[in-house]
Amino acid sequence: DSDFDTIVILGTSHYAFSDYFMFTQKHFETPLGIVETDIELLNEISKSLENKITIDDLAHRQEHSIEYQVVLSKYKFQNKQFKILPILIGSYNEFIYDGNIPLKNNKISELVDKLDTIIQNQGRKAIYIASVDFSHIGRKFDDDFDAVTMLETVKQKDYALIDSILQNNSNSFFENISNEKDIWKVCGTSPIFTLLNIVNSKENKFLGYRQWNELQTNSAVTFAGFALY
Repeated sequence: DSDFDTIVILGTSHYAFSDYFMFTQKHFETPLGIVETDIELLNEISKSLENKITIDDLAHRQEHSIEYQVVLSKYKFQNKQFKILPILIGSYNEFIYDGNIPLKNNKISELVDKLDTIIQNQGRKAIYIASVDFSHIGRKFDDDFDAVTMLETVKQKDYALIDSILQNNSNSFFENISNEKDIWKVCGTSPIFTLLNIVNSKENKFLGYRQWNELQTNSAVTFAGFALY
């Protein structure tokens, strides 16, 4: 029900890591028509940030995380005019292994601090989507165990992350992952951490948690949904 004209999509980058934030100037083609990237807004972001932004079309070319949300948004909001700002977010693994919070990096902290202000100053009314999931366990993900043997354990670990998100505590969220050196392979780490720091939400609602146990490969992926107001 939000009044918006821009959707900022923060997606996990599974394949490319040319920068922490990877933008594209290209539009997205869906079965329901073209969804335009807001080039004017992207140019303003480029001018307003001291750190140079990275345009990486190759990173976006084979990535599914943002594409999935573009198709869903085009379907859900068929009668609404909107543009998107798609941002692939690279790995924060260096901070996980160093035991540091990503906001200590100037490039990350600048974008987190200024992005929403730039968007508002351009007269845009934005909503944000983080296209992410949680843990990846089992044989397909190079573990030496079948996922089914660890589903209850990983659920407990995931609920610690859920609690941090509900408390709007990005540092606690990140530290839960960093303290165990990301043993559960949470590929939504960087977009979730970034989203929590960009959006100054007053209320975070938990919408649900699921585990996809892929019996053929003895592997599982977990995921959860939230609404931040």
